[in-house]
Order: sequence, then C-alpha cells, then structure tokens
Amino acid sequence: VWEKSVKTGQALRARGAPKGVKVRLLTRVYRGADVGHATLDFLSELGAQDTPAHVVGFLGHNHLMDVGQDWVPAPEPGPLKSTGTFVLACLSDSYFRAALEQRNSAPLLLSTDFIYPNGSTVLGIIEGLVAGQEHDGVRRSAARRHADHQGKPFDLILKKFAE
Repeated sequence: VWEKSVKTGQALRARGAPKGVKVRLLTRVYRGADVGHATLDFLSELGAQDTPAHVVGFLGHNHLMDVGQDWVPAPEPGPLKSTGTFVLACLSDSYFRAALEQRNSAPLLLSTDFIYPNGSTVLGIIEGLVAGQEHDGVRRSAARRHADHQGKPFDLILKKFAE
C-alpha cells in the first residue's frame, strides 16, 4: 500500500473537491508464471459492484498476446460499476480495449506499441487525475513521467499511448 497526500488541481476544486486528498494505491504482485491469473483478477475487478476502487490498473506482461483475445471470459451478468482503468503492457490498446468496454470501464491509458512500463508512469497517471485532467491530460502526464524516467523524448513516448 502506497499513500500520499496531494493537492487537487483547480479543475477538481471547481467541481467541489477539497484542496487536498489522500491517494491510496494498493497493489497485487504476481510471479511471472501467474500472469494469466493476474490478468483474470484484473478483469474481474473491472465493473464489480463491490470494488471500492475508482481506478483499476494493470502493469505487466500482455498475456493476451500469448493466448489471444478469445481467452478473455465474458463479464459477469448484471449491472456494472463504471471504473477508470489503465493497462500498461505492450500493445494494450488493441488487445484489451474490447474487454474493458464490455466491463463498463473508461480507459485512461493504453499503449499502442511495445513499452517498458514502470511505477513512474503510474505516478504520472495519479498526478493527472488528481489535477483534474481529462483523458488527454492524464495521457500527457503519464507520458511525461515515463519519458523522464526512461530518458527518452516526450514526443516519442506520447505516441506510444492511445489517444
């Protein structure tokens, strides 16, 4: 569990948010051989009525590249909670988007290329959300953090994340 108190952006404060919020990041860690289980756990969390999460993310190997998109089970029947999500894995836009949309999930960040995701990218997502950014602002914030961490040009990294 990672927690950090942060100032909210003007856009959120204009909508009634407090001047500061506590961001809490809870992670589940899996061994590499359990990537299929990790993928299923991630997908089952999306849209679940009992999840306290506002945003659910996945960072790791794109298992769907190994097994195909038909491997993804249909979502559980019934109403789905709307959840923001990100998938920081290679080519996640083309492999995960349909499954996310089936689960009433709003993609915040998906990749269009082979990437090496890391915690700095997640920090950029959090910073963008807390600042009250819309999708493109979150995308740019994550890309900036990712580019700085990797020592790569911002414009090159920005192209690797879906619009």
